Amino acid sequence: MKLLGLIVAARILGKQPYGELGAFQSTVLMFALFAGMGLGLSATKHVAQFRVTDPARAGRIIGTSFVLAALSGGLFSLALFAGAPALTASVLGAPHLEPLFKLGAALVFFHAILGAQTGALAGLEAFPAVAGSNLLHGVCSFAILILAVRYGGLYGAVLGLVGAAAVGAAITQLFVFAECRRAGVRTAYLPNAEDWKLFASFSLPAVLRGGGNSAVNWAAAAILVNQRNGFAEMAVFSAANQWRMLMLLMPSILERISLPILANLRSEGNEQRYRQAVRRQTLVSLFSAACLAIPVSLAAPVVIGLYGESFRSGWMTIPLLASSALLASVNNATAIAFMSRGAAWFSFRFDAAWAVSLVAFAALLAPAYGAIGLAAAYPGAGLVHSLLLLACGNCFATSKGAAR
Repeated sequence: MKLLGLIVAARILGKQPYGELGAFQSTVLMFALFAGMGLGLSATKHVAQFRVTDPARAGRIIGTSFVLAALSGGLFSLALFAGAPALTASVLGAPHLEPLFKLGAALVFFHAILGAQTGALAGLEAFPAVAGSNLLHGVCSFAILILAVRYGGLYGAVLGLVGAAAVGAAITQLFVFAECRRAGVRTAYLPNAEDWKLFASFSLPAVLRGGGNSAVNWAAAAILVNQRNGFAEMAVFSAANQWRMLMLLMPSILERISLPILANLRSEGNEQRYRQAVRRQTLVSLFSAACLAIPVSLAAPVVIGLYGESFRSGWMTIPLLASSALLASVNNATAIAFMSRGAAWFSFRFDAAWAVSLVAFAALLAPAYGAIGLAAAYPGAGLVHSLLLLACGNCFATSKGAAR
């Protein structure tokens, strides 16, 4: 539903303003992932691990995740508000966007909250609740965004995104309360020393992974918008990238589902079932991404044309980003397996290699080929990531040692 809302927004706004909205969203996502502090994944793993054996500890993890996400989200929202002049003028070369960034800084706060909430639901294995909250959030987002863009233009779009995120956070929190009651987990907000150790050992590499990847995506987008007709090219890339994110939606849901399951299998010491589950997860993630990537790539001119006739010349961005989604579905499944073993730092090394590769490819290709060049940088970096994973040999045995 949110994708449909963004398509309609593109047709209302036009290419240049839509590119500016894309630059704003990329910046917010970067700040939000750092603000989230890896709390979503941390909550998923540890709530799944303790919800049966130690429900009191699971309740402390849920409550602490929420509090930390709220505090961090508030601080990073203020940081975006204060840093808007420098970001828009010095980095993006668009000082006229400063009021837009200040207006939407609160979006960082709500994204951080949503990450912790969704992580808690996944850790409780309340997957119908995750689906229900996402559906309600999507419907509300569509309605709010369309009305806001229709009557407020670009600034209305930003306010609409903030309002939709606030509604989504409220809806998801109701689901969290309901699922905690159902599971017999009482939420508490004061962690003990052992809980802090869990957050420190898992959340730090998780936030470096998620936030670092987002920062690299943002840096690559900044390279693009600083070229001639940069925001128009950014509009094309943003449109195609929305489909890449949709291709990765089901794999990301599977990752959320798989992490608590793999963590439980790992804690039981059943290595054979664990390895089988990892293989199944990887194949299903690849298949689910391919089910959308292949038909959307074949219909790329039609798909990109939905955003407006001026977008159609950039249709090649879709198959390029679709190929990167296929690579990412496998690479991310491997990262989840590492995290289920407690080897988050080991996985982070491969993400760092991907990040360096993406910036290098973007700097090489975006100035010459615009949106298509930036889109080509993604499968290039994904291929580097995959080759390094293959070259590491017996990754699971190595990660097991790394975890110790």
